[in-house]
Amino acid sequence: MVSPRPGLRPFAYEVGIAAHLMRKKWDVEFADLCGTARFDFLARQDNIEIEVECKTTSGDTGRKIHRQEVNRLANLILPTTQQLADTAGCHLIRVLIPNRLAPADRELAEIASIVASAGPQKCVASGDLAQVEYRYENISAWPEPNRDRDAREFFEKLLDAKNSHIVFYSRPGHSIVAIMIASAKADSVVDAIATQAKGAADQCSGNRPALIAMHLIDQISRSELEVLVKTQSGLQAIAHEVFNDMNRLHVDSIVFTLPQLVQIEADGARQVTGDVGIILNDKPNFECDRVRSIFRPTSPG
Repeated sequence: MVSPRPGLRPFAYEVGIAAHLMRKKWDVEFADLCGTARFDFLARQDNIEIEVECKTTSGDTGRKIHRQEVNRLANLILPTTQQLADTAGCHLIRVLIPNRLAPADRELAEIASIVASAGPQKCVASGDLAQVEYRYENISAWPEPNRDRDAREFFEKLLDAKNSHIVFYSRPGHSIVAIMIASAKADSVVDAIATQAKGAADQCSGNRPALIAMHLIDQISRSELEVLVKTQSGLQAIAHEVFNDMNRLHVDSIVFTLPQLVQIEADGARQVTGDVGIILNDKPNFECDRVRSIFRPTSPG
Protein backbone atom coordinates (compact mmCIF):
# COMPACT_ATOMS: atom_id res chain seq x y z
CA MET A 1 0.00 0.00 0.00
CA VAL A 2 1.34 3.44 -0.89
CA SER A 3 1.76 5.74 2.10
CA PRO A 4 -0.21 9.01 2.04
CA ARG A 5 1.68 12.07 0.88
CA PRO A 6 2.72 14.36 3.77
CA GLY A 7 -0.06 16.80 2.88
CA LEU A 8 -2.69 14.08 3.29
CA ARG A 9 -1.18 12.44 6.37
CA PRO A 10 -3.00 14.59 8.97
CA PHE A 11 -6.38 13.96 7.32
CA ALA A 12 -5.66 10.24 6.98
CA TYR A 13 -4.76 10.12 10.68
CA GLU A 14 -7.98 11.89 11.67
CA VAL A 15 -10.02 9.40 9.64
CA GLY A 16 -8.15 6.52 11.30
CA ILE A 17 -8.86 7.85 14.80
CA ALA A 18 -12.52 8.44 13.92
CA ALA A 19 -12.81 4.86 12.62
CA HIS A 20 -11.27 3.55 15.86
CA LEU A 21 -13.80 5.52 17.91
CA MET A 22 -16.65 4.12 15.84
CA ARG A 23 -15.38 0.56 16.35
CA LYS A 24 -15.50 1.30 20.07
CA LYS A 25 -19.22 2.18 19.69
CA TRP A 26 -18.81 5.95 19.88
CA ASP A 27 -20.92 8.24 17.71
CA VAL A 28 -18.56 10.68 16.03
CA GLU A 29 -19.37 14.21 14.89
CA PHE A 30 -16.72 15.82 12.68
CA ALA A 31 -16.85 19.14 14.52
CA ASP A 32 -13.94 20.88 12.83
CA LEU A 33 -14.96 19.74 9.35
CA CYS A 34 -18.54 20.89 9.95
CA GLY A 35 -17.37 24.23 11.34
CA THR A 36 -19.11 23.78 14.70
CA ALA A 37 -15.90 23.76 16.78
CA ARG A 38 -12.10 23.99 16.48
CA PHE A 39 -11.38 20.46 17.74
CA ASP A 40 -11.57 17.53 15.32
CA PHE A 41 -14.30 15.30 16.78
CA LEU A 42 -17.09 15.33 19.32
CA ALA A 43 -17.59 11.71 20.37
CA ARG A 44 -20.72 10.55 22.19
CA GLN A 45 -21.52 7.33 24.00
CA ASP A 46 -24.62 7.04 26.19
CA ASN A 47 -24.67 10.37 28.08
CA ILE A 48 -20.93 10.99 27.81
CA GLU A 49 -19.32 13.48 25.42
CA ILE A 50 -15.61 13.89 24.80
CA GLU A 51 -13.59 16.13 22.53
CA VAL A 52 -10.78 14.69 20.41
CA GLU A 53 -8.00 16.61 18.70
CA CYS A 54 -5.45 14.88 16.44
CA LYS A 55 -1.92 15.94 15.51
CA THR A 56 0.82 14.28 13.47
CA THR A 57 4.48 14.92 14.08
CA SER A 58 7.88 13.40 13.39
CA GLY A 59 11.40 13.19 14.67
CA ASP A 60 12.27 16.05 12.30
CA THR A 61 10.02 18.44 14.20
CA GLY A 62 12.26 20.97 15.92
CA ARG A 63 15.43 19.57 14.34
CA LYS A 64 17.99 21.69 12.53
CA ILE A 65 18.63 18.90 10.02
CA HIS A 66 15.79 17.02 8.35
CA ARG A 67 15.96 13.51 6.97
CA GLN A 68 14.88 14.58 3.48
CA GLU A 69 17.89 16.89 3.10
CA VAL A 70 20.19 14.23 4.59
CA ASN A 71 19.03 11.77 1.94
CA ARG A 72 19.65 14.30 -0.83
CA LEU A 73 23.11 15.09 0.52
CA ALA A 74 23.89 11.37 0.82
CA ASN A 75 23.14 10.96 -2.86
CA LEU A 76 25.46 13.85 -3.76
CA ILE A 77 28.38 12.43 -1.75
CA LEU A 78 27.89 8.88 -3.05
CA PRO A 79 30.92 9.09 -5.42
CA THR A 80 33.10 10.01 -2.43
CA THR A 81 31.79 7.20 -0.24
CA GLN A 82 32.22 4.68 -3.05
CA GLN A 83 35.82 5.80 -3.55
CA LEU A 84 36.58 5.47 0.16
CA ALA A 85 34.96 2.04 0.28
CA ASP A 86 37.52 0.76 -2.24
CA THR A 87 39.99 0.78 0.65
CA ALA A 88 39.34 -1.96 3.20
CA GLY A 89 38.45 -0.96 6.73
CA CYS A 90 36.26 1.46 8.67
CA HIS A 91 36.02 5.04 7.40
CA LEU A 92 34.37 7.71 9.57
CA ILE A 93 33.28 11.18 8.44
CA ARG A 94 31.84 13.90 10.64
CA VAL A 95 29.92 16.65 8.83
CA LEU A 96 29.12 19.59 11.10
CA ILE A 97 26.67 22.20 9.80
CA PRO A 98 26.79 25.65 11.51
CA ASN A 99 23.01 25.86 11.91
CA ARG A 100 20.33 24.41 9.63
CA LEU A 101 20.90 22.14 6.65
CA ALA A 102 19.29 24.20 3.90
CA PRO A 103 17.31 22.44 1.15
CA ALA A 104 18.82 24.53 -1.69
CA ASP A 105 20.57 22.43 -4.33
CA ARG A 106 23.49 24.84 -4.54
CA GLU A 107 24.22 24.67 -0.81
CA LEU A 108 23.94 20.88 -0.68
CA ALA A 109 26.31 20.63 -3.65
CA GLU A 110 28.83 22.89 -1.90
CA ILE A 111 28.74 20.73 1.24
CA ALA A 112 29.23 17.64 -0.93
CA SER A 113 32.32 19.24 -2.45
CA ILE A 114 33.77 19.85 1.04
CA VAL A 115 33.18 16.18 1.86
CA ALA A 116 34.90 15.26 -1.41
CA SER A 117 37.94 17.28 -0.29
CA ALA A 118 38.18 15.80 3.21
CA GLY A 119 37.46 12.15 2.44
CA PRO A 120 39.96 11.14 -0.26
CA GLN A 121 42.66 13.44 1.21
CA LYS A 122 41.96 12.02 4.70
CA CYS A 123 41.96 15.41 6.39
CA VAL A 124 39.78 18.16 7.80
CA ALA A 125 38.15 20.49 5.28
CA SER A 126 35.86 23.42 5.97
CA GLY A 127 33.84 26.14 4.32
CA ASP A 128 31.05 28.55 5.16
CA LEU A 129 28.44 25.76 5.06
CA ALA A 130 30.20 22.87 6.81
CA GLN A 131 33.24 21.50 8.56
CA VAL A 132 34.14 17.95 7.55
CA GLU A 133 36.52 15.66 9.41
CA TYR A 134 37.73 12.30 8.08
CA ARG A 135 39.04 9.54 10.34
CA TYR A 136 40.15 5.99 9.65
CA GLU A 137 39.31 3.61 12.49
CA ASN A 138 41.86 0.84 12.86
CA ILE A 139 39.48 -2.05 13.54
CA SER A 140 39.08 -5.33 11.69
CA ALA A 141 35.39 -5.98 12.36
CA TRP A 142 32.21 -3.97 12.90
CA PRO A 143 28.44 -4.61 13.00
CA GLU A 144 26.68 -4.30 9.65
CA PRO A 145 23.93 -1.59 9.60
CA ASN A 146 21.42 -3.65 7.62
CA ARG A 147 22.00 -6.80 9.63
CA ASP A 148 23.04 -6.16 13.23
CA ARG A 149 20.75 -4.40 15.71
CA ASP A 150 23.59 -2.79 17.62
CA ALA A 151 25.19 -1.23 14.53
CA ARG A 152 23.81 2.25 15.05
CA GLU A 153 24.81 2.36 18.72
CA PHE A 154 28.29 1.10 17.78
CA PHE A 155 28.86 3.87 15.24
CA GLU A 156 27.24 6.53 17.44
CA LYS A 157 29.98 5.87 19.99
CA LEU A 158 32.75 5.96 17.37
CA LEU A 159 31.45 9.21 15.91
CA ASP A 160 30.28 10.75 19.19
CA ALA A 161 27.00 11.24 17.38
CA LYS A 162 24.10 10.57 19.76
CA ASN A 163 20.77 11.52 18.15
CA SER A 164 22.49 12.63 14.94
CA HIS A 165 21.82 11.48 11.40
CA ILE A 166 24.19 8.73 10.25
CA VAL A 167 24.47 7.53 6.66
CA PHE A 168 26.20 4.23 5.83
CA TYR A 169 27.83 2.82 2.72
CA SER A 170 28.92 -0.77 3.24
CA ARG A 171 30.72 -3.52 1.40
CA PRO A 172 30.19 -6.37 3.87
CA GLY A 173 33.38 -8.04 4.95
CA HIS A 174 35.54 -5.43 3.21
CA SER A 175 34.76 -1.84 4.16
CA ILE A 176 32.24 0.55 5.64
CA VAL A 177 31.83 4.31 5.44
CA ALA A 178 29.82 5.93 8.26
CA ILE A 179 28.95 9.60 7.83
CA MET A 180 27.53 11.66 10.68
CA ILE A 181 25.61 14.79 9.67
CA ALA A 182 24.85 17.11 12.58
CA SER A 183 24.25 20.76 13.44
CA ALA A 184 26.41 22.85 15.76
CA LYS A 185 23.16 24.27 17.15
CA ALA A 186 21.02 22.30 19.58
CA ASP A 187 17.73 20.80 18.41
CA SER A 188 14.45 21.70 20.10
CA VAL A 189 12.41 18.58 19.37
CA VAL A 190 10.65 18.35 22.73
CA ASP A 191 9.80 22.06 22.80
CA ALA A 192 8.45 21.96 19.24
CA ILE A 193 6.24 18.91 19.81
CA ALA A 194 5.10 20.30 23.18
CA THR A 195 4.00 23.45 21.37
CA GLN A 196 1.92 21.27 19.01
CA ALA A 197 0.38 19.41 21.96
CA LYS A 198 -0.48 22.63 23.80
CA GLY A 199 -2.00 24.02 20.62
CA ALA A 200 -4.14 20.88 20.33
CA ALA A 201 -5.34 21.30 23.91
CA ASP A 202 -6.19 24.95 23.29
CA GLN A 203 -8.36 24.02 20.31
CA CYS A 204 -10.71 22.18 22.67
CA SER A 205 -13.51 24.04 24.42
CA GLY A 206 -12.50 23.25 28.00
CA ASN A 207 -16.12 22.34 28.80
CA ARG A 208 -15.75 18.55 28.38
CA PRO A 209 -13.07 15.92 28.88
CA ALA A 210 -10.62 16.02 25.99
CA LEU A 211 -8.26 13.49 24.46
CA ILE A 212 -5.22 14.51 22.43
CA ALA A 213 -4.03 11.94 19.88
CA MET A 214 -0.48 12.55 18.62
CA HIS A 215 0.87 10.41 15.79
CA LEU A 216 4.64 9.90 15.76
CA ILE A 217 5.31 9.01 12.14
CA ASP A 218 8.78 7.60 12.82
CA GLN A 219 8.72 3.91 13.65
CA ILE A 220 10.19 3.00 17.04
CA SER A 221 10.01 -0.31 18.82
CA ARG A 222 7.26 -1.32 21.23
CA SER A 223 9.72 -1.59 24.12
CA GLU A 224 11.17 1.87 23.37
CA LEU A 225 7.68 3.39 23.40
CA GLU A 226 6.94 1.72 26.74
CA VAL A 227 10.08 3.21 28.25
CA LEU A 228 9.35 6.68 26.85
CA VAL A 229 5.85 6.68 28.33
CA LYS A 230 6.77 5.35 31.78
CA THR A 231 10.06 7.11 32.52
CA GLN A 232 11.36 10.67 32.50
CA SER A 233 11.60 11.24 28.78
CA GLY A 234 10.70 13.64 26.03
CA LEU A 235 7.13 12.31 25.91
CA GLN A 236 6.73 12.85 29.64
CA ALA A 237 8.09 16.39 29.26
CA ILE A 238 5.58 17.07 26.48
CA ALA A 239 2.69 15.84 28.63
CA HIS A 240 3.93 17.90 31.59
CA GLU A 241 3.84 21.04 29.44
CA VAL A 242 0.16 20.36 28.73
CA PHE A 243 -1.03 19.18 32.15
CA ASN A 244 0.90 21.81 34.13
CA ASP A 245 -1.32 24.66 32.95
CA MET A 246 -4.55 25.21 34.88
CA ASN A 247 -6.26 26.22 31.63
CA ARG A 248 -5.57 22.79 30.11
CA LEU A 249 -6.85 20.49 32.83
CA HIS A 250 -9.76 19.53 30.60
CA VAL A 251 -7.27 17.26 28.80
CA ASP A 252 -7.75 13.81 30.31
CA SER A 253 -4.90 12.08 28.48
CA ILE A 254 -2.47 12.21 25.60
CA VAL A 255 -2.23 9.17 23.33
CA PHE A 256 0.98 8.74 21.35
CA THR A 257 0.44 6.43 18.39
CA LEU A 258 2.96 4.80 16.05
CA PRO A 259 2.60 3.85 12.37
CA GLN A 260 0.27 0.93 11.83
CA LEU A 261 1.48 -2.40 10.50
CA VAL A 262 -0.37 -5.21 8.75
CA GLN A 263 -0.40 -8.47 10.72
CA ILE A 264 -1.44 -11.76 9.17
CA GLU A 265 -3.43 -13.98 11.53
CA ALA A 266 -3.20 -17.77 11.70
CA ASP A 267 -6.26 -18.10 9.46
CA GLY A 268 -4.70 -15.81 6.85
CA ALA A 269 -6.82 -12.79 7.76
CA ARG A 270 -5.08 -9.43 7.65
CA GLN A 271 -5.32 -7.06 10.59
CA VAL A 272 -4.01 -3.50 10.77
CA THR A 273 -2.64 -2.70 14.20
CA GLY A 274 -0.34 -0.17 15.82
CA ASP A 275 1.34 0.41 19.16
CA VAL A 276 0.16 3.21 21.43
CA GLY A 277 1.43 4.82 24.60
CA ILE A 278 -0.84 6.76 26.93
CA ILE A 279 0.08 9.44 29.49
CA LEU A 280 -2.76 10.28 31.87
CA ASN A 281 -3.49 13.56 33.58
CA ASP A 282 -3.57 12.82 37.32
CA LYS A 283 -5.61 15.99 38.03
CA PRO A 284 -8.20 16.27 35.25
CA ASN A 285 -11.10 18.67 35.57
CA PHE A 286 -13.48 15.95 34.40
CA GLU A 287 -13.27 12.43 35.82
CA CYS A 288 -14.15 10.13 32.92
CA ASP A 289 -13.05 6.49 32.98
CA ARG A 290 -14.73 5.91 29.62
CA VAL A 291 -12.14 8.14 27.90
CA ARG A 292 -9.35 5.94 29.20
CA SER A 293 -10.90 2.80 27.74
CA ILE A 294 -10.76 4.05 24.13
CA PHE A 295 -7.15 2.98 23.64
CA ARG A 296 -5.46 -0.01 25.21
CA PRO A 297 -1.86 0.85 26.07
CA THR A 298 0.82 -1.28 24.49
CA SER A 299 2.72 -3.66 26.73
CA PRO A 300 6.12 -4.97 25.72
CA GLY A 301 5.87 -8.46 24.35
